[in-house]
Amino acid sequence: MTFSFSKSYLSTYQSEDNVLYKRLRLYYIYKDNLLIGRFFRQGTKQFYSIRGKQFRIESTEKWYKKANYKIINEQNNERVGEYILAYPYNDTIYHYPDVPYTNPYLKVVKNEREFEFRRLKPEVAYWLFDSTTWGHYSFGLYDKENECVVKYSFNIEKPLSDGSIIFNNNLEGSIESDESNLLLSFAGIFLLERFFDDQHKSG
Repeated sequence: MTFSFSKSYLSTYQSEDNVLYKRLRLYYIYKDNLLIGRFFRQGTKQFYSIRGKQFRIESTEKWYKKANYKIINEQNNERVGEYILAYPYNDTIYHYPDVPYTNPYLKVVKNEREFEFRRLKPEVAYWLFDSTTWGHYSFGLYDKENECVVKYSFNIEKPLSDGSIIFNNNLEGSIESDESNLLLSFAGIFLLERFFDDQHKSG
């Protein structure tokens, strides 16, 4: 099943419940032009809504150990998943791994399933002399059986000629995933944002 998604960087944004956000990174996810949900990020505050259900991401990041982020269902305050990220920032996602690696990864509490986040070869191959090939990216969430259960493919708006991502650039793309993995698909956007953070810090 294919979902479309986009990211916009907004200097100011007022939500439906009259909350004013500044410097917001906002993702929209659609299926057949029907809005499925949104992912919000303002600084360290991150949450997403899926068909009316709200989830927040709680951080327990410390400078001296691995960062831990919990996914909390706002309705019942139940933990539904968590992220385990290496510190300092893991640089293996800059490469195309031939074998699975374990950092960073996402654990969904249901059935205690774990998923690895990997950077993949983009569907559009990069060529320096053709600007239409710049800024194309693909990522996947893989289960322990080495199967890609969620795939993200997107194109960055106004990329640099070396193909790197500018921190707050808008993007548009697609998500390949089953309906049963909808929560997982949204959760993976957090790892995309970490990738953008890493590129920004290394740039």
